[in-house]
Amino acid sequence: MADQLQLRGGTTSEILAFTGAQREVVVDTEKRTLVVQDGITAGGYPLASSAQVSSGTFYYNEDSGSASNSYILVPKANTNTPSSYLDGIQFGFVTTKPNTGPSTANFQGLGVRSLKYPGGIDPQAGDISGRVYLIYDAINGWLEIQRKATGAQPQIRTIGASVSGNALTLTLQPCIIDFRSPSLNSGSVVTQTVAAAISLTVPSGATLGTLPGVVNRLAVIAIYNAGTIQLAVTNLSNGIPLDETTKIDVVGISSGSSQANVFYASSSVLGVPYRVMGFVESTQTTPGAWISPPTQIQGQGGQAIIGNNRIVSASPVQTSSGTSVDFSGIPASTKRITMLINHVSTNGTSPLVVQIGTSSGVETSGYSGGYMTTRSGAFPITNTANTGLHLTTDPDDAATQRIGVVTAINFGSSNWILSGNVMKTNTGGTGSSNSLKVLTGTLDRIRLTTANGTDLFDGGYVNILYES
Repeated sequence: MADQLQLRGGTTSEILAFTGAQREVVVDTEKRTLVVQDGITAGGYPLASSAQVSSGTFYYNEDSGSASNSYILVPKANTNTPSSYLDGIQFGFVTTKPNTGPSTANFQGLGVRSLKYPGGIDPQAGDISGRVYLIYDAINGWLEIQRKATGAQPQIRTIGASVSGNALTLTLQPCIIDFRSPSLNSGSVVTQTVAAAISLTVPSGATLGTLPGVVNRLAVIAIYNAGTIQLAVTNLSNGIPLDETTKIDVVGISSGSSQANVFYASSSVLGVPYRVMGFVESTQTTPGAWISPPTQIQGQGGQAIIGNNRIVSASPVQTSSGTSVDFSGIPASTKRITMLINHVSTNGTSPLVVQIGTSSGVETSGYSGGYMTTRSGAFPITNTANTGLHLTTDPDDAATQRIGVVTAINFGSSNWILSGNVMKTNTGGTGSSNSLKVLTGTLDRIRLTTANGTDLFDGGYVNILYES
């Protein structure tokens, strides 16, 4: 008895979402055809069935009446000519007029049909160029574009950044991008081609929430907007997770774009899938005056996982005015926050206090803990505090400059343990403190203020790191 060869297979919809392994052959059980996989292209490359072969493959050249996006085609010499569009019939043609968007074709007067990718996706600019292969889908009434083999995709995206005229221009070179479905309840993938380099200009005056004289990191984002790929940018101090599992709202960029918690693009759009393409680091003397060239440009890929860093740094905040500094938008998955205090001073004698909170606001009571201070020639002083984590150096005064580290660690559910150490740089006095706070909800913010709430900051910087 002869040996039996059994291949993996599935329905047409299952095959369309399947990439398989390189050189693997699978079976489309609905169309009863074989499909060759390359390990990259969803849907693979279907082989013609015997019925399709018997009907012939019809190759055409475009005639002189064709234009980009609208192809009028006549038979190539010595080829079969069909009398109507039949399900599964194959067509091919060569064009020197690349499309600029959704396209149609009319083969030998059989009627105009839309050109679509599997799943009804319109081609992107430049997809219809050179040699093109199509299979007629009678159920949907369109000509289905057969993807060209592209080989392995680059492991790292190619992005660029340059400054000119006080503006920053970000670019993404041609590539293929897989976006999640615009429907969150669907696990399908939308594959799009960037046929030519695309760019986004951050105009003069747009600070994006960056700070002067320090390194600021900007994330370069690709968004899928109803068949069009656009570039977007956001300040990575924004605290927004970039894990690509959801959709984002994008605001049109202008000279007044000054927020660190906003995605900016050339125009506003709501609820679009996105992919992280890389990051750009830049230090500018005056935010919004893009003069100094970027100090680092890093494409996403390989070991550079920009959007899913375990430890995320906000941007330093200058404590030169006001009675408090808030860091909000901290992701719900955060398990540890580290606050860095760098030569912070105030105009009064009240000690620093760290408080945490939820989307309802910072919680200013219900802390269980205390602090201890030490200084040369004096016994340690201890005390309790229930309004937050007190960072005192005994005595605190207007000349006090403090450096220190505070940690907030999740102990499960809404329980947070806060611990801090601070030192006076002018006298050497130190203070340590610990506190437990049970929040009324999920932590999303942390605050640095003073115990009396009225002393004003007049020097130094504060920043946070957070990690999941």
